[in-house]
Amino acid sequence: MTDRPDVERCDTFPKVLLYNAGRRGDRPAVREKDYGIWQSWTWSAVADEVRALACGLAALGFKPGDMLVIVGDNRPQLYWAMVAAQALGGVPVPVAEATGLGLRPEHLALVRGGMNDVVNGKRGTARRSRIADEAMAMAGKTGTSQVYSISKAERAQGVTKTADLPWKLRDHALFVSYAPVEAPRYAVAVVVEHGGGGSKVAAPIARDIMMRALYGPEVPLRAYPPGQRPERAPTPVQPRPEAPDSGQPRIRT
Repeated sequence: MTDRPDVERCDTFPKVLLYNAGRRGDRPAVREKDYGIWQSWTWSAVADEVRALACGLAALGFKPGDMLVIVGDNRPQLYWAMVAAQALGGVPVPVAEATGLGLRPEHLALVRGGMNDVVNGKRGTARRSRIADEAMAMAGKTGTSQVYSISKAERAQGVTKTADLPWKLRDHALFVSYAPVEAPRYAVAVVVEHGGGGSKVAAPIARDIMMRALYGPEVPLRAYPPGQRPERAPTPVQPRPEAPDSGQPRIRT
């Protein structure tokens, strides 16, 4: 008989951690070589670290179903934060620490200016999908990915309109964006397979997603361009269940 967690009962990483901490707490769980010296943490020590992180997240209002973006290197602390989020019923999203792109600031400014004109310029291809609230203005770039090669004969006779093509031969619709323009907080990319033009199909979807991220479930009417404002505000989403009140975070079963 082996002293291993019962897979029927220990079906999450937090449960496995608690199982091992209770049965082999003084044995090494994690080892890491730092500056040529091996560092070691026991199962009990790891459980204590995870419990402290989970308590901190709960105190900050982290709720079941919430997503926790964890930016960091491949180190033990990153995995402890992941397990802490799972212990509270959340979803950890580990992200590698961003590094510079090596672009000259003046070149990047040109790209940003062009993306701003695409959405907010008078002749921009995505102007109809702009956010009218200047404080939350969105920048972006439309795109269309051709699915099949147009022959010389077809060009000579006249290119077939997208609406007249079989679905599998229609172009893919593309759009990438970020907002607010002056202080970016969110980035949205949309690909609609065989959707047609990016400005007509993908850009409006990205704009609606971006507005929900910027404003929450109740998007103010001022965010919509004139002529696109709905007669009534969208129905608010239902609130998520409340997190544990205080004390030790409970392991969700």
